[in-house]
Amino acid sequence: QTVPPTPDEWYTIVKKVQDKSLDVMGIPCLIGLDQNHGTTYTSGGTLFPQNINIGATFNVEAAREAAEITAYETRASNVPWTFCPTLDLSRNQLWSRCWENFGEDAYVNAAMAEAAVIGFQGEDPNHIGRNNISVSLKHYIGYGVPVSGKDRTPAVISPLELREKYFAPYLAGIRAGALNIMVNSGMVNGVMTHANHELLTVWLKEQLGW
Repeated sequence: QTVPPTPDEWYTIVKKVQDKSLDVMGIPCLIGLDQNHGTTYTSGGTLFPQNINIGATFNVEAAREAAEITAYETRASNVPWTFCPTLDLSRNQLWSRCWENFGEDAYVNAAMAEAAVIGFQGEDPNHIGRNNISVSLKHYIGYGVPVSGKDRTPAVISPLELREKYFAPYLAGIRAGALNIMVNSGMVNGVMTHANHELLTVWLKEQLGW
């Protein structure tokens, strides 16, 4: 298919996936779309500027409203989950995805994170509205500053910068009620992030109760 499915076509696709999942496993699948700058995977959906441009406005209401509209249109396609917002600090200009987040500043990213989470999910993460969807904060953590500049390659970040700067946007998103976090698929300071006990268990679960 050369164009994204329409909302009606998404309903058909999702139903087929769910029917098969229930038949084979007995449980439904959780389906998400990477709607990072608007409803990019649905025909007729609203597109917004890339997040680097939203960040440049310093207007958190723009981030909230874009997320709110995207959530409404994604839910209209029978999909309850999106893989955004992207909260990496874009501090290596060689990185190929600098456009995907809100820029290099920790404070701006944190403010935009809170606004986007509320726009996508609503004010109460325990009661997601019919027009809202779940977020996935990404890419926790340090994904946006690979030493080589190549995507999904190792990053080296001082412990102070990692905690004070790179963690700040995720902390804001979690406090706003984020229901999901996508983990950095690379390595930070010599440890694969998916296997990093300190970053995943200590910082998120033990210290934040997430």
